[in-house]
Amino acid sequence: LVKVVGSILLFFLIEADNSWARHFYPSSLKGSIKLLPTALLFAVQNQLLFEALHNLDPAVYQALSQLKILWAGVFSVILLGKSLSQIQWVALVLLAFGASL
Repeated sequence: LVKVVGSILLFFLIEADNSWARHFYPSSLKGSIKLLPTALLFAVQNQLLFEALHNLDPAVYQALSQLKILWAGVFSVILLGKSLSQIQWVALVLLAFGASL
């Protein structure tokens, strides 16, 4: 909630010359609405991360947060059908190994 209020306040402070009205034209709103699901998922992710930080030891939290990169790579192959080179696979394995230490 604090981030939302801060963002809105900064938006109006930065755009104090009244040129901010162009952001509310229907053509601009149409493009912004496409980002709404991503923004909501990002907000939920942040809340879950704070909850995890509250309930986990710092070392466990840090190890799990480092594994996000590994899972992003794995899911990009599985869900998006991307192909990774051998060097990229080695880098992901080394990252997982380093995060497990």
